[in-house]
Amino acid sequence: MNISLNLLSKYRLELMGGTLLILICHAYGNDVKMPDLLERIIDNAQIGVDLFLLLSGIGIAFSLGKTVIGYGNLSLKSWYWQRLKRIYVPFGIIMSLFYLYAIPFEGKPVSQAILDITNIDWWINGKGTWYVSLILLLYLVSPLLYKILYEGRYKWLILIVLSLGVLIIFQDNPNSVFHYIANAIKRPPAFFIGIAIAPLVKKGIKVNLPLLLLLSTLLFICGTIALPLGFCKWLMILPIALILAWIIDKVHSLRALLVFLGTISLESYLTNITLGDILNHKSWIIYGYDLSYGHYLEYIVVIFVGVLLAWVFNNISNRILKI
Repeated sequence: MNISLNLLSKYRLELMGGTLLILICHAYGNDVKMPDLLERIIDNAQIGVDLFLLLSGIGIAFSLGKTVIGYGNLSLKSWYWQRLKRIYVPFGIIMSLFYLYAIPFEGKPVSQAILDITNIDWWINGKGTWYVSLILLLYLVSPLLYKILYEGRYKWLILIVLSLGVLIIFQDNPNSVFHYIANAIKRPPAFFIGIAIAPLVKKGIKVNLPLLLLLSTLLFICGTIALPLGFCKWLMILPIALILAWIIDKVHSLRALLVFLGTISLESYLTNITLGDILNHKSWIIYGYDLSYGHYLEYIVVIFVGVLLAWVFNNISNRILKI
């Protein structure tokens, strides 16, 4: 079965609705009790991050094509400013409100708020919103990646070397003092792939999905065996993204919900983290009944209230960005 890579662009917002996978994955971090088998299954929902990075890489390549390095008219200064605003307006609103509560009522130090809001905290203490810290770093080096991958003669060889280099160097080692840094830097290969395949996506090149799935699975198995501490899930992200895009293309009823979730993807990620942090410190005992048993009700509230607040913050951010 041949499938067009253009589906990744056509249904980009719907695929960004993979936010749902991240919210499910965060259940573990919010102490939701579950059987070990279910916990391992849900932990794999973190591949939603790699889906985000793949789509972000494609989107970044498209936008860089409009800049001077892609022979367009937009300056790199303007490009960087647009990227920074799109991240920092919603991020700044949500994190500022969180610390306006957390500093006086949770006793969090002002120094932590400054480090967190500036996105330095993750790189020096392993605390804060690691995904935002990573995506800002990737945005910083994206023009260089774009030049390397688009102007070199050996584009695919460079992609392989970059991806394997990250896989080999940044392995999971809980005993390392830099474990949190490796935990973030091990994820960019999906972003590299997105930048590299962007021209193929734009042209609507078709690929044999079963063959791609087979090859990706074999590479994933080999990578996992050879580097058991390496993060190999990105090897599966392209066929998974195409399968999801194919399902979305066939099942029209999914689109409205996924577009909504995709539109508020950044905000829902942030509200999920901040609300989870707030509610984890609260007592849910009412009339002698512990409603927080297993943290099920607590996390349901985090998800649904978080999505509602994410929609509100998204609307506020869009109004600010239009000024």
